[in-house]
Amino acid sequence: MYKLLFKNPITILFVRALRNYILAKKFKKQSLKIGDMCLLFGCKFGNMNTINDDVTLYNVELGDFTYIAKGTKINNASIGK
Repeated sequence: MYKLLFKNPITILFVRALRNYILAKKFKKQSLKIGDMCLLFGCKFGNMNTINDDVTLYNVELGDFTYIAKGTKINNASIGK
């Protein structure tokens, strides 16, 4: 039952949206903007970051004033300052 619930596309979209909302609230003072359908795992953010739609970031550290374009996939990197 639970496996079917977590493979449901609506549940996946809801979990992603909830995770992005929590990250945006957590980094509100740093002006973090997160687009739709983003997957963010183990990331650190600087000030004034913008992450566009459909982006995958895994173990990424973003410096100040960093922009990530639509459809980008980045793994194990440090970008910016």
